[in-house]
Amino acid sequence: MASHRERTTLPRQNHVTENDARDSIVTSFTSSPKCCSRGGCAKYGLFVVNFLVWVAGGALMGVGTWSHIQRTSLAAFDHVTVDIAYLLIGIGAVMFVVSLFGCVGALRENLCLLKSFIIAVVIVFVAQMVAGVLAFVLLDTVEDNMMDFVQRAVTTYHTPLADDNVDTAMDTLQREYSCCGGASYRDWEASPLYNCSSLSSVTACEVPPSCCLEKGEVCSGNRVRQYSEQFAELTIHTRGCIGALMSIFKDNLIVIGLIAFAVGFLQVCSLLMAHCLMRFLVTDGKLSSS
Repeated sequence: MASHRERTTLPRQNHVTENDARDSIVTSFTSSPKCCSRGGCAKYGLFVVNFLVWVAGGALMGVGTWSHIQRTSLAAFDHVTVDIAYLLIGIGAVMFVVSLFGCVGALRENLCLLKSFIIAVVIVFVAQMVAGVLAFVLLDTVEDNMMDFVQRAVTTYHTPLADDNVDTAMDTLQREYSCCGGASYRDWEASPLYNCSSLSSVTACEVPPSCCLEKGEVCSGNRVRQYSEQFAELTIHTRGCIGALMSIFKDNLIVIGLIAFAVGFLQVCSLLMAHCLMRFLVTDGKLSSS
């Protein structure tokens, strides 16, 4: 009789043991310290990172807009070079929109938004790489286009064929960047107004007033291009504007490259955390339904 009672209780003991084992497995899985098992770390980490990127994107758009407004006087050069302000506005807008997906997706734990965020980040990351390569490959092309444009502007400067906007842009360029001509101040030999061959003209062998060392000063009357560069340096800027512009352009590219590198690092971190959060949400949903 005792033997029969032991046999009847054994299955119940085995049944309890199996349940306990299953419960311990689920408990150990859900209490794992990994971020993919605990979504809180990934969720709020993803939100914080994307919030910082969102703020940075808004700041870049503001700086780009301000920069573009400040250089409206050089709008005539927009078709031969890329306004860095446009790049800042574009990068800022992409950062602003994509990070918004990440913030909302993380807070609402929305799989659709998180998937859209991951796809957008991958596309932006690839586009950044392509843009970076193109920027350095096309650098010489930009310089050649700028040189051609400046030489045409010098040739038509204050002539019946001149464009007032181009003349104004040329003066602004030389005044603001402390330069003169395209490659050098001697490029003004190509101008009918300042050509040395017309010695009877009062402007022969001269340069425009915007080339003067002191702003607002009229440094004409001494035929500076007729003498050595050392003599010309006493009254005018002798450095060409193309060299000055390309130096600034390259410096800006370095700054944008550093920004892109920092954003790329944050993007990689965001991808890892978004993937981590998605795994948690999917796993948590399966466990809840089981």
